[in-house]
Amino acid sequence: MKMREYSSRLFRFALWWLGLLRRPYIWARKKWAPWFEKRIDPARNLDTTRMLAKFNAFHRLFFSRGFDTIRFSDDDLQNLTQAGQRGPLVFLMRNWGQVEYNFFNHLFLSRQLPLVAHNNMVRMGHWMPSHQIRPILFQKIDRFFVTKAWPYNDDLFDPAKALAEKRPILYCLNLPKGTRWIEAEHEAQRAIFRELLTVQAGFEQPIQLIPLHFIYDKHPGRAKKSLTDILLGNRENPGYFRKMFLFLRNYKKRAVAKIGEPLDLRRLAALYGGENNEATAEGLSVQVQRAFEMESRQVTGPKLQSRRSFLAKIVAAPRFRERLEHIATQENISFEKAEKKALGYLREIASDINFTVIELWDFFLSWLFNSLYDGLEVDQAGLAKVKKVAKDSPLVLIPCHKSHVDYLLLSYIFYQNDLSLPHVCAGINLNFWPLGPIFRKSGGYFIRRSLPGDALYPLALKSYVKELMREGYFQEFFIEGTRSRSGKLFPPKTGLLNMMVESFADGGVSDVYFVPVGLGYERVLEERAYLKESKGAKKSKEKFSDLFRLPKFLRRRYGKVYMQFAEPISLRAALNHEGEAPVDPAALKKTVAELAERICVAINEVSTVMASAPVATALLAPHGKSITPQQVADKARELLDFARQSGARLSEALREKPEEAMEEVLARFVAEGLVREHHDIEGRFFT
Repeated sequence: MKMREYSSRLFRFALWWLGLLRRPYIWARKKWAPWFEKRIDPARNLDTTRMLAKFNAFHRLFFSRGFDTIRFSDDDLQNLTQAGQRGPLVFLMRNWGQVEYNFFNHLFLSRQLPLVAHNNMVRMGHWMPSHQIRPILFQKIDRFFVTKAWPYNDDLFDPAKALAEKRPILYCLNLPKGTRWIEAEHEAQRAIFRELLTVQAGFEQPIQLIPLHFIYDKHPGRAKKSLTDILLGNRENPGYFRKMFLFLRNYKKRAVAKIGEPLDLRRLAALYGGENNEATAEGLSVQVQRAFEMESRQVTGPKLQSRRSFLAKIVAAPRFRERLEHIATQENISFEKAEKKALGYLREIASDINFTVIELWDFFLSWLFNSLYDGLEVDQAGLAKVKKVAKDSPLVLIPCHKSHVDYLLLSYIFYQNDLSLPHVCAGINLNFWPLGPIFRKSGGYFIRRSLPGDALYPLALKSYVKELMREGYFQEFFIEGTRSRSGKLFPPKTGLLNMMVESFADGGVSDVYFVPVGLGYERVLEERAYLKESKGAKKSKEKFSDLFRLPKFLRRRYGKVYMQFAEPISLRAALNHEGEAPVDPAALKKTVAELAERICVAINEVSTVMASAPVATALLAPHGKSITPQQVADKARELLDFARQSGARLSEALREKPEEAMEEVLARFVAEGLVREHHDIEGRFFT
């Protein structure tokens, strides 16, 4: 699609007035020919859409500082490196815009990547240094007077030649509509892909299409358009004024840029017959837009719905109403009463996400974790695998459960790493004021630990979980059902897992990935409470007054926290690729039990071994007898060697300075009274 079709009326009007000066200009050009020849360079690149190696002062003032703070993962650069080896690169941006294009110009310069030689929409002349733009503008005006036609950038550029020279080009897909109304976008996109198919015919290597994403706000937009969306454009494609507002408000923390996975043009075209026609171009457009949508949903998640409309959708579902009517008949109550009771259960369960609360919560948790811990060590390689599968399917995160901090940790890490927040399943005991409403606003939903005899509660819970899955929301639950006081993984509770498998079997979702997560704390906040419970004390119920104990916890440091991700498990693959759960209840129970065991094994395999583990095991080895420091050190070293040989994941301290780490742990055990130190004529020993 030629840029001239989107030239402003004002520009065309200016060209008309400029044309009135053609005769005097031609006369002057002939009279002072040497002067003009000196300033006209046939080899000069007149294309003002190319990315720039240098910017003028105004660009540096307006953009440079803001661009440095926009969130971007260097892992995405691997996509470019791999794609460049397979064929020529064509970058695609979903929407056109100065901010987006200039950011990627800045990024490519800073990472020393090849700069885009041409794009189909964004002009960069006003960002060029004056000594570059003046001769370009002069030469363009000269050509206009000589040829009677303005030299548009598209006319000056040959995409096939640029790609043959390994110079990348870029296309913006959603162009301004001008006077062509809504069809302009689709026509423009088909024209772009037909042009690319024509170019591809002259290359042996397949053209690599690279989606470039610029997300102004990683918070999802609302499913229902607001007046602001109507007047100023939505978050995904904001208008001029909203774009500048979002950029200035969010560039420090909430704006995200991504380089998507390469798409093979030849392979995609083959899905639609491979011919250069309208049908193939339309198919390519659909595939590329789907790729953009998947990348965006990984960061923002699905559109945000109000709690009321989300629950109304569940209640209005035909299968829900059919089941509700069956239960009402069985229990001999009216349908209206059953519906009211089920809706009450849904309100008790459902989360009510509010991103203002999440922003405040994120700020508070950053301060809290920095105050409590010496660092959060996250398995970035495992997280990259999670990000990859998150593009295609909803996730269900299943961490081990060792502390109340677990409820906060995964959501915090996902938010910090630009992933959609999970809806976290928590026990109803945590729904106390004021934390209950805060958890609910942050994505928590609450369930009863034991299901009541009322058949409506399981129906409400299963329907809620199923709708979350169908809408593409991430979820998180603890398969142990309660916190482990010893650090050892408890046998799995399969109730919620069973509901998820049944919901998947009901259809509506192509696949779901379960992600086992190993969480490890060098010290847990509840260690004293766990010690009391191990001596027979009853577990105290969570309550409002517990919040006043926070200053006491802040007086101490609790070491490091480790988060490790196992290989995501495809539910479709676990059910023999059929996507259907066994119909027989006994077979279903067996399938869920096997899946639960597989998840627990995966959690154990990625759990981090910390210095306290070999030392504590060594101290317990004598079975009540005394043990010397040397015996502790020898036994702990033997256990550590076994862990290394088994391929266990070790904490940073055990990897770098194992002897010092284990000595520090032993000294801490003595200082806290967990181990008694004695002295005799032979030296020190512990009991």
